[in-house]
Amino acid sequence: MIKELTQKKTNKLKEKEYTFLEHLEELRRRIIICIIFIFGFSFISFLNVHKIWKVLALSVGKLIFIKPTEAFMVDIKLSFFTGVFLAFPIILFQIWRFIEPAIENQNKIMFGILILFSYILFIFGTLFSFFIILPVTIKFLLNYAGNLLEPLISANEYLSFLIFFIFGFGIVFQLPIVVLLLTKTGLVSIDWFINKRKFVIFIVFIIAAIITPGPDIFSQIMVAIPTIILFEISILISKILSVKKEHVQEDRI
Repeated sequence: MIKELTQKKTNKLKEKEYTFLEHLEELRRRIIICIIFIFGFSFISFLNVHKIWKVLALSVGKLIFIKPTEAFMVDIKLSFFTGVFLAFPIILFQIWRFIEPAIENQNKIMFGILILFSYILFIFGTLFSFFIILPVTIKFLLNYAGNLLEPLISANEYLSFLIFFIFGFGIVFQLPIVVLLLTKTGLVSIDWFINKRKFVIFIVFIIAAIITPGPDIFSQIMVAIPTIILFEISILISKILSVKKEHVQEDRI
């Protein structure tokens, strides 16, 4: 009897270890797929890097390079980040496929929609920052010194600024997803967000001031207003979902 129990425990431990190794193998496979797509898109981007530069440099005009290797290295850097940007949908899909088995069936559709919505918001944030906010910000920064200083912008410095600027907007535009997840999981109530609305708006303006360099109030307002609108929309969606959940629970009772 004791021998049989010991054998069962040993088998269970082996099953747990095998399951854990399976998860590691699955994670490794997903990461490899992401890396392949990132490098594939990066290679394609490198072949068209001069066309990409023409689009990115619309707001500043001519760029310069200081070090002999800077032009080549900045092309590599731009190609890599372009590859990451283009591969972002595949990366999100691989993340979804990895976590999907751990999610309950009734929540899979909701999490799938959230991931898709997160990607749409990220793209919208990056496009909004590049085509709407960036030209205004660059114009202010270049004209700030007047005729005293001549702007000679390094390609490497401009690319670093651009990456921080665009990806910063993409992250800020994830606010509705954060609100929905917090309210859906019950970590924070909808009433808390409503009661702390003034505090949230204050934080939004602080983040807008950090993302938009320089004391350009107009750019900060253009960042803050869409973010506040997204916050209000996320509260409204959370309310609708909570009301539907209450109705479902009442019907079950």
